[in-house]
Amino acid sequence: MFAIIVSINANSQEKKKNNIFKKVFKYATPYVSYSQSNSLQGSQTFYVTQESELIETTVRNPENFAFNFGIRKLARFGYEEKVNFYDGNESKNVTQNSNVGSVDGLEYLFNVSNGRQQGVEFTNRQYFVRYVAKNYIIKAEHLKNEIVDIEYNSLDLRFKLPIGKRLNFAIGAIARTNPVAYGHNPIQKYFDDGNNWWDLSYAIGHTDQFFEMTDVFTGESLGYDYLWFDQNGVQISSSDEDYRRLHFGNIVNQFNANELAQIGDFTYLSGIASLDYYFYRKNVWVHAFANVLSYHKLLDGDSRYSYDNFIGDDKWFDIQGGIIFGFRINKWFGLFSEYNYQSYWGKELQSIKTGINIRL
Repeated sequence: MFAIIVSINANSQEKKKNNIFKKVFKYATPYVSYSQSNSLQGSQTFYVTQESELIETTVRNPENFAFNFGIRKLARFGYEEKVNFYDGNESKNVTQNSNVGSVDGLEYLFNVSNGRQQGVEFTNRQYFVRYVAKNYIIKAEHLKNEIVDIEYNSLDLRFKLPIGKRLNFAIGAIARTNPVAYGHNPIQKYFDDGNNWWDLSYAIGHTDQFFEMTDVFTGESLGYDYLWFDQNGVQISSSDEDYRRLHFGNIVNQFNANELAQIGDFTYLSGIASLDYYFYRKNVWVHAFANVLSYHKLLDGDSRYSYDNFIGDDKWFDIQGGIIFGFRINKWFGLFSEYNYQSYWGKELQSIKTGINIRL
């Protein structure tokens, strides 16, 4: 009798686990993809020595590539075409930032992209989980985009209020954590404090050598300048101007990165208000949304470097918005347009697509 009861209980627990698994992963699509293309190459450049030796100095960018993998579960609206294969390069789904979904329930996207563009390597991550109910929406997101240099985590809760059949209003709060003091420019403060630019070069081991320029025909002095050498004593520039143009920018970037890393993370709590409009017919559709974040309170972090201290006001506006519009002229031709925009802490992400669909 005991064995039968244990067996029934175990089967019931296993069935319950299977049901939860099915609810979470039903309609989900895992994907992996790789793409590669030639990078844009600049015009050929040359350097000629005093002995008339021609040396090509053209910068050759390596091939662009992108490796994507992830899993997604996002319900399609009526205007969205069914895609047989996802590769992670699809444009950001407009529903990710709206407060309505095609269906209520759980949606998510986990995507990692590693690649290279014009010789610069990057790793982008986006993790997105949302639960849409009739009267509320809960959303958690992690975004790291090294191409535009933005990273944050967010968690928000919004309560929904339908206004008619097509318009939805939502209001709530959002907590965001970011690891960078956006708005703070360490190199500018370094110069404002009266420091010399060349001291940064000395600090990393670069050295300069004073020399006098003279006219080769008359022997007259043409002024003074400096040769620059790297940590190994190899000459890298023949003048201050050449050094500042070709090398000092990298020193500034490294200095800023080191200084910002020492400041630490920031956590803000903000009010968020959203408005969504969705209209769909077989031959015409409009889906638009706008999220506005304001009234920000710093919960954690050094207030000297907080974004509200940089702006001078804790009521600045961060915005997410987008619109999709399209219509079918007949069964062969259709027009579409899509625009997405986001501005957090002055960091902008935007994309636009427009075109003609032709069905043959």
